[in-house]
Amino acid sequence: MNKLSVVIPTYNRGGKILNTLDSLAKQNFTDFEVVVINDGSTDNTKFVLDAIDQDKYPFKLVMVHQENMGRSGSRNSGFEKAATDLVVSIDDDMRLDENCLKEHYKHHQEHPGSILVGLVQEDPLLAETEIQKFLAYQRIGWLKKLEQNNNPMSPNQIYITAANFSISKITFNKIGGFDTRLKAVIDYDLAMRATELGIPIYYNKNAIGWHEDFI
Repeated sequence: MNKLSVVIPTYNRGGKILNTLDSLAKQNFTDFEVVVINDGSTDNTKFVLDAIDQDKYPFKLVMVHQENMGRSGSRNSGFEKAATDLVVSIDDDMRLDENCLKEHYKHHQEHPGSILVGLVQEDPLLAETEIQKFLAYQRIGWLKKLEQNNNPMSPNQIYITAANFSISKITFNKIGGFDTRLKAVIDYDLAMRATELGIPIYYNKNAIGWHEDFI
């Protein structure tokens, strides 16, 4: 059995999802599976995923096509399908640094039962509009402040992004997973409930992921 699972929910990202999978193929840590949840996409995502030659990738690729369940429901489905206890959650437009999964795995060997949040950023060089450039540089400043937080985070500093975080399935289920009643702030809600249960949340700027799209 693999040592960790990477869960990627996707919706209408037929033109992006292969970039994410290609970045996973370049990881220095190689003992993992990838679970892609196609959450009722209406574009060509299903065609793109079904056309993949799985021998192209050095990891086991599990693809699930389901009716649309939204951000929370699709991620919960991914955790349920994951074959390993340790799960790394990323977005479907992410490009991971080659050491990202290695950093996640190493953390949980040292701090079992915790949550690790990695660095998520947009490349200012990919910005096409002035507002995108502004947001990219604003985020750089915000991330520098995040690096100054305590580790693990104190209750008034809590932060999780579903785009790049890791947790054991046991801990995830203890928290109750993502709240399917919510349309937004599902990450912060998970962080609040984890904190209430005394589950520590760490931040690691070396577990790097790049968003290929601007929010």
